[in-house]
Amino acid sequence: MGGAPGPFELTSSAFSDGDGVEVKYRCTGANVSPALTWTRGPLGTLSYAVTMIHVGSQSLHWVLWDVAADTRTLAEGVPRLPELTVPAGAKQVETNIDGATWAGYTGPCPGGADQSYTFFVYALDVATLPGITTASSAMQADAAVKAHELAVAELTGTASKQ
Repeated sequence: MGGAPGPFELTSSAFSDGDGVEVKYRCTGANVSPALTWTRGPLGTLSYAVTMIHVGSQSLHWVLWDVAADTRTLAEGVPRLPELTVPAGAKQVETNIDGATWAGYTGPCPGGADQSYTFFVYALDVATLPGITTASSAMQADAAVKAHELAVAELTGTASKQ
């Protein structure tokens, strides 16, 4: 292995930081999660977690955790299941946002013009998030993620009501 890791960064092939999020990834479209890629977390990273919030209301639209430390990407359209096989062992909760009755991603559902949505990838100091299950609330899972954060990278997109 080489020297120290570079900056911890999150990117997407679907949009660049500050750009608009296509309808495909919103509640009014196919409502599928965009592909995400991140660089290696800092020394001591044992797993990753991914969340997405509506910046204006701070409402959680996605909480995914227990992503193995050797994983650096999520493909487009992460299945809406509490426990995933890809990435193996990853878990999601129901966010109950904007009418969601499923575990996993619920896309931007803006009520007005130019609203921001931020995706976060957290490098965590645990391989498996303790005390959280797929039956936990999104807020409980998010708090547990933040309690084990070594580093965080973010990517923000905008969406407007159509």
